[in-house]
Amino acid sequence: MNQVTETITTDCLIVGAGALGLLLAYALDRSSQENHKTTRVLLHNRTPLVNCIDLELATGNQTKWQLTVETTSPTQCLEKVNPASIYFCVPPESTESVFMNWLDALERVATPKQPVLFVFCNNGCLSVRTLERISRADSQFSFIRSLFFVGAIREKNQTGCIVRWTGGSRVIWNFLRPPSVEQSSSSAMISGPFTQSSRQLAFMEWSQEKHIFPAERAKFFTNFMLAVGIGPKLAKNKTLSAILEDSIVSLQAEQFAILWEQFGVSADILKTTLQKTIQATGENINSLSLAAFYGNSDTMQSFFEFVTQEISASPRRSELAPMIRFLTTARTAWRSGK
Repeated sequence: MNQVTETITTDCLIVGAGALGLLLAYALDRSSQENHKTTRVLLHNRTPLVNCIDLELATGNQTKWQLTVETTSPTQCLEKVNPASIYFCVPPESTESVFMNWLDALERVATPKQPVLFVFCNNGCLSVRTLERISRADSQFSFIRSLFFVGAIREKNQTGCIVRWTGGSRVIWNFLRPPSVEQSSSSAMISGPFTQSSRQLAFMEWSQEKHIFPAERAKFFTNFMLAVGIGPKLAKNKTLSAILEDSIVSLQAEQFAILWEQFGVSADILKTTLQKTIQATGENINSLSLAAFYGNSDTMQSFFEFVTQEISASPRRSELAPMIRFLTTARTAWRSGK
């Protein structure tokens, strides 16, 4: 591990060094180099990593990347670095607590040197508590929700780990709370891909999405149906159609459209998002199935719990009997490992 040993100003901090975090950090770093900028990228992870990883960005095309990793607490990390942007690439069930820890630490800084942009890159849906905290945060902070339709796998190899980009390049985003008027002209504030509505960032294509919360729900439906259909197995996204009949997917899309009517999602939007994701990332193994295969089903259990809570709170719960049966069957199958 290459620890930070002196005080530096870090333009960009990636929290979470899973497959997406590493891939995003590399894309930001590469984009900075290609555009002759001085943006520095630092990774923060709970556990140490080797300071050089292998990346496979296309079939047979591997490259090595030197990275800098910090493993201290948020408070200790902020004694060494001064991030202009923080990207959260942690599991959805951890996003709320990790975000709160970083915001708490930043709010304790007496004289922050610059505004900070928070970018939520996690799967799942942001919690009510997270959104409420955002609404109360100091005006020096701004917030973005981004959704990645990008496939990536992190595996161990002889030198440490390899990250494979398995397809997909689309990333959509929008502000949860934009910068204040005083900060909007700051080039350091809106860093990375957020300086314009549509931008190529290395091999990722970023575009601003006006209706980010319906898109967040559509992405959740995609991840959920892939995991439910495939189960805790090492099977690629493209195999879903052979496992779940289209009539089942269509019925659940209709049920989720009822559940989320306040977000304006339709069954067609939910199905289309799922189909386009499979087309773009068919060679990828969805992260929920991959993690569960190796013994960690925490994220999938949090997805089950989230849907259960949404059903309980729905004023149209009486119309969701097919979804409740589907959920019960899916939970049983996941417990048995089928």
